[in-house]
Amino acid sequence: MSLIDVTVNEILNENHAIVGILASPMTIHTKLYEIELEGKGIAVLVPTEKQMEIIEESIRNVISGKTSSVLRTQIVHIADTLTKRGAEAIILGCTELSVMFAGEHDSRFIDPLTAITRKLLP
Repeated sequence: MSLIDVTVNEILNENHAIVGILASPMTIHTKLYEIELEGKGIAVLVPTEKQMEIIEESIRNVISGKTSSVLRTQIVHIADTLTKRGAEAIILGCTELSVMFAGEHDSRFIDPLTAITRKLLP
């Protein structure tokens, strides 16, 4: 089972036409989500290069066991900019971002870990 496939199916089920992606620069540059989403007719918005640097710093902090309310606030701000650009939903495209926002509910966020858990454990 693929996190990407499950996430794309959830987006299709929710009828989103435009989604944003919060993910590492590598995930963004390899277009892991974009290829599948655009193939299904869903437009994809990505952060700017500067925003990706902030996201990468946040991911590295989570990996090292550090979380920062400042970085969380910056990630939410990046999500806000994607929403202002037209994103109807925001994919948390790295597991570290899922960890960062665990237990919080932002209706815009689509968490691939939560989506696959729902699929595997209905």
